[in-house]
Amino acid sequence: MPNASRLLKLLFFVHCGLCPFTLFAADSLDKVVLQLRWTHQFQFAGYYAALEQGYYQEAGLDVEIRPRGESPNAIEEVLAGNAQYGATNSSLLLKRLQGEPLVALAAIMQHSPLVWVARLDEGINHIQDLVSRRVKMASAGIEVELVAALNQEGVGLDDLEVVDGFASYDDYFAPELDAVAAYITNQPYYLQEREVGYVIIRPSTYGIDFYGDCLFTSEQEMQDHPERVKAFRAASLRGWEYAMRNPDEIITLIIDKYQSDKSRAHLQFEAQRMAQLLMPDVIEVGHMNPGRWQHMADIFVGYGLVDDSARLKGFVYDPNPPVDEGYYRRLLFGSAAAVLLSALIALALYRFNLRLRKEIGLRTEAEQKKERLIEELSAALNDVETLSGLLPICSYCKKIRDEEGTWQRIDSYIESRSSAVFSHGMCEECFQEHQPDIYQRMKEQNGQPD
Repeated sequence: MPNASRLLKLLFFVHCGLCPFTLFAADSLDKVVLQLRWTHQFQFAGYYAALEQGYYQEAGLDVEIRPRGESPNAIEEVLAGNAQYGATNSSLLLKRLQGEPLVALAAIMQHSPLVWVARLDEGINHIQDLVSRRVKMASAGIEVELVAALNQEGVGLDDLEVVDGFASYDDYFAPELDAVAAYITNQPYYLQEREVGYVIIRPSTYGIDFYGDCLFTSEQEMQDHPERVKAFRAASLRGWEYAMRNPDEIITLIIDKYQSDKSRAHLQFEAQRMAQLLMPDVIEVGHMNPGRWQHMADIFVGYGLVDDSARLKGFVYDPNPPVDEGYYRRLLFGSAAAVLLSALIALALYRFNLRLRKEIGLRTEAEQKKERLIEELSAALNDVETLSGLLPICSYCKKIRDEEGTWQRIDSYIESRSSAVFSHGMCEECFQEHQPDIYQRMKEQNGQPD
């Protein structure tokens, strides 16, 4: 019952929501790791959606989404080869300018979520108010937007009493801290939930408007697997588009599948603030402006964070690189030259063929003439051969006796047996003998008779 067996297997696959070819397709998928900067939350909703909706699988990828472990630095994980792709903030650009082989694939947030949060009772409203105050933030280049905003206002890290490190939940309520670095999509919810008034100091207020979270990879991955990079980026952006259209569905997924420690209300707060930073209804998800990256690089150079922006070249990924007009121009000229050369060769061959045909014609004509000449000579030889042998001739009148015994004049005999034709005249001796008078007059007049 082979048919029945096949039918039972097919019903099993349908019951499991699978098809036979997809059940075993995972063996042929490229396994890659996406390293997140933080733990599972709506900040990475697009990647969860891409995985759940099968976009990665359609792209031939088996993706592991890895949350923050002992090291929160996604850049280090990618550079070490522990992950092929990562998600981080604009510190990505700073690392690139410092010599790290990193490539920005997409700017997920068009504006950075990094801000300072201060409780209302601290009396802090501007960057200048942070001078000599206890501020908790990561100073090792990870929160680079904040450092740039300080520099923009002429305030250095040394002017603050920096408590170095990443903030915890309790830090936002700690009386010994005056301000704390935060993601505007996340930590303000803590204060809002407890109805604590707060002030947000945004770097963009001071002209520092960096990109927020970016998807990135290494130059090695770009070099070894360019098509995989393109496929991973496209699938990820599809996931982000889906997540921003269906935030509640993704929030449920984060809670149920990824066991996020955030409440549904907190994730909804995050999703709403994320929409303000992504602006998916206004700007294509993942859009990057090379000029904006250049402006950011110039800020880093201006503040002495890096020496120059020379390494910016090659940093911004372009899924549709511009056409190399020079290449196609060279290709066109090369093709034209090849066509011209072919035409010249064809002309030379044509002229050679003409000469060859003419030469063949001349040789053919010469051969024909030669054959006609041979035929004529053969015919003449035959005629000569006709007169060969012993001929009976009269000793006095010189007549010849033919085969029938008739005596003929010698000229008549020869004409009847060959193509020769005789013309009659008189030799000088006969002329003198038979016409002496006429001969004498002509000799006197002309000196010699004609």
